[in-house]
Amino acid sequence: METPIFRITAKDLAQPLWLEKAEADTARTLYWSDDWSAEFYVALARAGFISTAIEYSGPPFLLLPELQDSYAVLDWDRLHVDRSVRSLISGTDLNARSLISGTDLKFSLTSEVGPVLEAISAFHVPSWLHPPYLELMLTLSKLQSEDFRLVATELRETSTTQLVAGELGYFCGATYTSLTGFFNRTERRWNNFGKLQMVLLAYRLQDLGVAFWNLGHPYMPYKVKMGARILSRAEFLNRWKPAVG
Repeated sequence: METPIFRITAKDLAQPLWLEKAEADTARTLYWSDDWSAEFYVALARAGFISTAIEYSGPPFLLLPELQDSYAVLDWDRLHVDRSVRSLISGTDLNARSLISGTDLKFSLTSEVGPVLEAISAFHVPSWLHPPYLELMLTLSKLQSEDFRLVATELRETSTTQLVAGELGYFCGATYTSLTGFFNRTERRWNNFGKLQMVLLAYRLQDLGVAFWNLGHPYMPYKVKMGARILSRAEFLNRWKPAVG
C-alpha cells in the first residue's frame, strides 16, 4: 500500500511535537502544499525539507516538500577529485579558485539566479521548475539573510561569456544544500566542466567555512564518487540541526 501524501502547513512546522512525529515517521517522506510564500519555503528548508514542485489537476501546481529517508552528505576531508578534473586544475592556485589558470573559465557564486534558472530549465525537460517555483526562486534571491540565502553557481567561458555549467542551491546557517544543476553539452571542449564546477564549488564552500554539503538524494552515483556518505534521516538531522542554528 502506498503511503498517502499529506498536506503540510506553516502552522505544522511551528509545532515542535508535529515536527518530532514527522521526523520519526520514516515511512513518510513527501508532503504537499499550496503555500508559495518565501517565509514558508525558508521554514521548510531550515527544518531539513528539500522542496520541489509538481503539476496537479486541482491547483495547477503544488509545492512538494520532502523530508528524505536518507541524504548524501559531503565532508571536505572525503572529497574525491577524479583524474579528468585534476588535469583541468593542475598547477592552479586553489586559493584563488575563481579564475582557473591556463583556461578561459571563471567560477562564481551569485545571487543573480536568473541565468542559471533559465539554463537548468532548458537542460532538464520536463522539469519540476514550474512557473510558481521559478517565481519563488527569484523572490528568494532578493531575500538574503544568515538564516537562508539562495545562490547560483556559475562556470563561464570568459571569452564568450557562455555559461557552461552551474547549479542552484541555498545556505542555511553553516550548511549548503544543492537543488539542481546543469552542464552544457554542445561543445567538446566543455567535457568534464560539470564535474569541474562541482569540485570548485566544494573548494569555495570549504573556504567559506561551510560545515558540510547536503547533496540531497543519494541515488545518483556521482555523489558517492565525489566522496559523499549516505546518512539516514536521523543521522542527517542530528548534524543538520546544530549546523543550521
